[in-house]
Amino acid sequence: MNNNHMKTRIIHPNLMVFALALLIYSLNGSGQTLKVSPDAKLITYDTIINFEGNNAEKLFDKTKAWFVENFRDAKEVIRGENKPDLIKGTFITQYAIPMSRATYENDITVRLKDGAIKITINRFVMDGKTTLEDSSLKRDTGKTTSEFHPMYKKTFIDIQTKWQELATSLKAFIEKKHDF
Repeated sequence: MNNNHMKTRIIHPNLMVFALALLIYSLNGSGQTLKVSPDAKLITYDTIINFEGNNAEKLFDKTKAWFVENFRDAKEVIRGENKPDLIKGTFITQYAIPMSRATYENDITVRLKDGAIKITINRFVMDGKTTLEDSSLKRDTGKTTSEFHPMYKKTFIDIQTKWQELATSLKAFIEKKHDF
């Protein structure tokens, strides 16, 4: 495979280290879920992480530093920001799909306020056009439902695990003292 044609916005390999940490270290947050948003019919993960005593501006700065540490090219990932309340981005990662793996582009939205961060990850697009929602959600008389097709169970476990790893790594990064 020619590396010159690969996209550069792939999750940093060190994030996999957090898989074990995920089992041991639970998030101090609420609402960790993988669901289908009822309005947009998008598979969505969101969680709220509490950081008592941290103001939104400090959380914003640390979150941007986390983007730099965890993505190969943070400038390519971050698509917009509104300091100190919002950082939006797009990243590429792979998920298990029935009988193989596929690379998907996902959106990440981080909303910040004094003492808390809300992370929302959604929108799966493969090859710029095919969405995971099109193939993985059950249909009822031609309409997409909010239920996952059973064939995609492994895919959703993989998604949930990877997205929890991202949230766990952000929490750990913000809580870590960064002495040089």
